[in-house]
Amino acid sequence: MKRFLTYLFLLTAAVSSLSAQLKEGQSALVYYMPLRQLAFEITYEKVTLTRGIFYQYSERYLGSKDAVLENEEYYRIDNVSLRTRTLADTTRQFVMPLSQKTLNNCAVVLNEKGIIEGVNIQKTDQKKSNTPATRQTKPNKQPSTVLPLLEEQMLSGSIGKMAESTAKQIYSIRETRLNLLAGDVEHAPADGNAMSLVLKELDEQEAALTALFMGTSQTQKLTKTVTLIPYSDITDSVLFRFSKYEGVVDPDDLSGEPYYLNLNAHIRQYSPAEEGSKQPAPSYIYQNIPGSADITLTNGNQTILSKSLPVPQFGIATPLAADLFSKQATQIIFDTTTGAILEIK
Repeated sequence: MKRFLTYLFLLTAAVSSLSAQLKEGQSALVYYMPLRQLAFEITYEKVTLTRGIFYQYSERYLGSKDAVLENEEYYRIDNVSLRTRTLADTTRQFVMPLSQKTLNNCAVVLNEKGIIEGVNIQKTDQKKSNTPATRQTKPNKQPSTVLPLLEEQMLSGSIGKMAESTAKQIYSIRETRLNLLAGDVEHAPADGNAMSLVLKELDEQEAALTALFMGTSQTQKLTKTVTLIPYSDITDSVLFRFSKYEGVVDPDDLSGEPYYLNLNAHIRQYSPAEEGSKQPAPSYIYQNIPGSADITLTNGNQTILSKSLPVPQFGIATPLAADLFSKQATQIIFDTTTGAILEIK
């Protein structure tokens, strides 16, 4: 670690020296190394259970014990995924004076964030932002408050008789559908399309009446994004909590079940071969040798997510040789998410 800090000090001193060389009014290009932000996208569902008015008669008339017995609203987690966002690392800023004769063959291209994209290359189209977004789907259509009952049922006089009459109507619909499928009807639909429409209407009528006994379940999909920028190891840190009755809640809200984040940072170390080297000569084009991280997310019992990925802020910025550009227009393409060189032509 001491060697790593020494190397960073030498690089910082070199950059500071470059800044000091600039005179007032002198043109210069400022660019940054990339910084990786982690975005954990939590997908979950809000479930609303509504009791039917005939729930007490569901077993008697429909033979089912699965009716909703109480109105209830709860949340359940579906999935957690990891995405990343690239930012400009303002702590690693590099200044390139534009009047240097040694850089006559060096045209630097930056992206919209000020991160170096390449040298002596054609600028690519601006990419869409990869900013994490919070999405929320519309809830399922709410059931109608108007009961799908006939006049005879509404005038039955008691809830029990209404339930009995409604159950008879359900069985009548089922019998009609069976007769249609068997072709045992006097006036069959004219063609296949007409048959499909009739069957669909019968299915909808049966579902509406059955819901009066069994109740309804409405599901709404929700998404919450939690972001962080890692700079070192993370051990058993509560990233978020999930509550059955509130959904995603803050890490300090004890009403929810904790989800623990662990991050094992592989930080690039200063090479022993460079020990005792002198302060680097001023250089204007730097590449980044990124580090990496092993990331796991658990709920204490099972692993929810496990992933390894490069992390630019765990890396080391190293200068390219100035004579690489002194005689010819060398083309270099950088990975704008890590700062590493992808190709040299």
